[in-house]
Order: sequence, then C-alpha cells, then structure tokens
Amino acid sequence: MTRALLISICCVLLNGCGGGGSGSSSPTPTAPTAASPGLVATNCGSYQGSAQGATYAFLGIRYAAAPTGSRRWQAPQPPACATSVQQASTFGSKCPQLDTSTNSFVGDEDCLTLNIWSPAAAVGNSSARRPVFFFIHGGGNSLGSSSETLLAGVPTYRGDRLAASANALVITANYRIGPLGFLAHPSLDAETAQSTSGNYGILDLIAALRWVRETIANFGGDPTRIMVFGQSAGGQNTCMLLASPLAAGLFQEAAILSGGCPSRSRAQIDTATQSLISKAGCAGNPNVLSCLRGKTPEELLRADPPVVQVSGSQTPWQPHVDRYLLPDAPIATFNAGGQNRVPVIVMTTADETSRDISPSLTESQMVATVNTQFGALAPQVLAQYPLSQFGSPWKTYTQITTDAKFVCPARAFSRALARSQQEPIFRALFAETIDAPNLINFGAFHGAEILFVFDNLDVGGYQASAAELALRNSIQAYFRDFATGREPNSSSQVAWTPYNITQDNYLVLEGGNVRMQLGLRTARCDFWEQALPGF
Repeated sequence: MTRALLISICCVLLNGCGGGGSGSSSPTPTAPTAASPGLVATNCGSYQGSAQGATYAFLGIRYAAAPTGSRRWQAPQPPACATSVQQASTFGSKCPQLDTSTNSFVGDEDCLTLNIWSPAAAVGNSSARRPVFFFIHGGGNSLGSSSETLLAGVPTYRGDRLAASANALVITANYRIGPLGFLAHPSLDAETAQSTSGNYGILDLIAALRWVRETIANFGGDPTRIMVFGQSAGGQNTCMLLASPLAAGLFQEAAILSGGCPSRSRAQIDTATQSLISKAGCAGNPNVLSCLRGKTPEELLRADPPVVQVSGSQTPWQPHVDRYLLPDAPIATFNAGGQNRVPVIVMTTADETSRDISPSLTESQMVATVNTQFGALAPQVLAQYPLSQFGSPWKTYTQITTDAKFVCPARAFSRALARSQQEPIFRALFAETIDAPNLINFGAFHGAEILFVFDNLDVGGYQASAAELALRNSIQAYFRDFATGREPNSSSQVAWTPYNITQDNYLVLEGGNVRMQLGLRTARCDFWEQALPGF
C-alpha cells in the first residue's frame, strides 16, 4: 500500500483533508515510571521502552548494521552491540525512496530497524512467552516503511492496539527496497561465496526474523510462535519467505494479505540493472560497481523513478530466482512441496484496484487499456467481463484487474500449497465497504483490511459503525487464535474451515455477515488460470 493511497484513505475518512478536524492523535509514548520500567536487557544491549496504551513500545531497534559504503548491495551484517541503554522511543529512518505524492527524496540507507509492541505485563519477562506477530509493510518493493503514518501522525501499522487485543507482541520492520534492495550484477556475484546477488530486501527480512528468534523472549515473546504476515508487497515477500530455504524454522504461521507470489528471473533483473547503469551515468566505466556505489541513494532513485500501480505496472525491482534464496519460482516450489510447511492464511479484498482507477473511466479508455495490458488476450478478457454485468467501465476494469492480479493468483498458490502440505491453508475475501462518505463507492479496496487489523478505524475522528467494530474484533480474534493455536478457531465465532481444493471454500469478512462460502469467482479464475498459467 503506497503512501499516496494511505493519505487518500485518511482524507476520505475525514470527508476531505481541508479541515483540521478533531482527529485522533498519535499514540505519544510517555516516559516509563518506576511501576512500569519498560527496560529490557538482551545479550547485545539494553532498550528503554515507552508506555503506549496497555503496551510498551520499543521503536527503532537496529537488527543489522547500516548497509552503507562497501555494505551497499551486500547481505545484512550483524549490528554492533550497544554499550549503554538505548532509548527506543522513536522510529528509525525509512529506507531510501521517492515519495510519490511529493516527488521528494526521503529516507536513509541506515534504515535496518524494527519496532516492538509488547503487553506491559510481558515486558522483560522471558517466561511470559506471548505469541508474536511479525508484519511486513507494502509499497511495491519501492515505497513504504514500518513507520508510515496516517492523518495526524497516527502510525499506519501501530502495534499497540493489536498487541493489547491479542495479548501478543507485534513487530514491524524496515527492509531495503527499490534498486538498493533488489539490484543484481556479475561484479556483486563475484563478492559472494554463493556467486549470487540481489534479493537484499528479503535477506533483510530473514535477518530481522533471526534477530527476533534469538531476542524476542527478553521482550516477553515466544520464539517458537512467530506469525509472519504482510500486505501487498509485504504479502508477496511473505510468499518469498515461504519459498526460501533460508527462512526455514524462523516462523510457524504465515498470512498473505492482498499479495501474490510473483518473482522475476535473473535476466529481468539484469535488464533493469543495465538500464540503471546507463541512466546513472555509469555505462562504460571500467569499475561499474564502484561507480554505482559512489552515487547517492537519491541519484540512483531519480535516475530510475519507481512505478507502482495496484492495477497495472510495477517497478522491475522485485525478488528474483537466484538458486540460493529462491531455488525456483515460488509457485513451482509449492507444486514440488519444497516450501516451509506452515499453516497459511491467504486473504484478498473484493475490489483491490478500485482506488487505483479513475471512476470517470470511459468504455473506450477501458478497452484501450485492456488492449495495452493484455495484448492478444484482450478480446477474451473483454468477453469474460461484459460491461453489462458490472455497470460501468470503472467497475468492470476494477474486477478485471482485481481478479487477474490478486484473487485468481491467490487461488492458484492456495491450491499449490494445499496439494503439497498437510498444514492447513485458510482462504478469505475481505468484502467490507467502509461507510465513510467518500469511500463507500470504492467497495473493499486495496489496504482497507489493514485499518481493521491494526484498529485504525477511528483515524481522523471517523465514527465506525457497530458492524465495522464487530468485524474488527472478529479479524483480530481470528489472527490471535491463528498465532496462538495454528488454527483461527478457538473463539466463539464463525468457524473458518481449512481450504479444500474441490470445494474452494473461503471466509467472507463482511460486517454483520461473516460467513463461509464455496467457489470464489470460479469461472473467472478458471479463465485466468488457462489464459495466464502461473500468473
């Protein structure tokens, strides 16, 4: 979910950003008292947390050394241990990126930090052993951070409310993105024992998970009950962790929210790298790597600005099959049963791309866009999605792209996982329309579920309905039960049955009507599976 989309969500919840409003303020950390010290000692330093609601927040904890200088485009290295108490009261820097809403450069290469929210009673108690949620932010692998904010500085991925509701620890982490996170080059291959390069963003996440496994007990967490989940590109990266042998044993459950499992080939990454080399003025340099490392992050990013569209093109800087971190494309790994076998939740929203498409889209514009996007397949796509069925070009194209990019690929990799492992898969469709005046027409858009997962429904003073609050409670309960018992069903709510390929069963998450159904867009997904095998 991009920053521009986050800002627009906040604005519409307030019915426009023009007024100051009486919005909810950021959960400001307060200094610990003697009664609630919030001090945690680890084998690599001590951290002073700050009270935040019913939790303690530990922000900006370094899990790897700064990937600067010669460490740019290297696997993450362990950080130096602190010799004094670290005041963990502010988020670390974002990883370098161009803010698409302002075209301004933000962030710093010294960005490999994570944040922890722990129930107050668990802090410093290694025997507390609460379950752990490890969340991976989205942004197309070119944007975003663990410290993204909504209106009035409220963190998008604030962990205090989810931690309190689930009696669990919540962790969010930064990882390298864009070319700094995914560039590969033969000169970099030569610097490693594995003769590979790239995928640094995923290696960062693995390093963060290793840090969590080794350290989280000091904060009251259980290193044997870690649930990894991510939204959008964070969901995609969760899929990469499922497919990577390097992540084996680092988590016990996973949830992919509005994220697919696409990966690039090395040839595709090499093409992107050569383009950047040329645009950055390093072509012809006898030491290309030295030239690239001599560029500032801003120079690299402005040479090749990111393209992140929920409904269409993505930046080329993505995880790729390197035969090391990713032995094969994830879907092939799943089909062969080579994944890390853990229970998995797979969730998509009903109208993923609605906010990425102009409601004023005309029929001729839609046809032209479909022709450009799908080429020779376009006539079949248009026949599969007749305008008369959906009411407008906007809604028609929303369903085309929602199915092609999200819902139907999710069915494909859910099936692959279910065929090759005994651990259960749980599918869900988030179908709730937020009842804000300027959101109600967009349906269940990309990122809407995050407002419920992290309990940010009151941002900007929005008054959530009773049905919305009940749905928030249900989603948090399902997640809590999943992280605690590997099945999301210990609470007294609608039973979420494991995925059955023949039935194609899934949970519909809709306020006031949570229910199980069979056959999620079956004919449409059959079409896409035949038209675009492997998606």
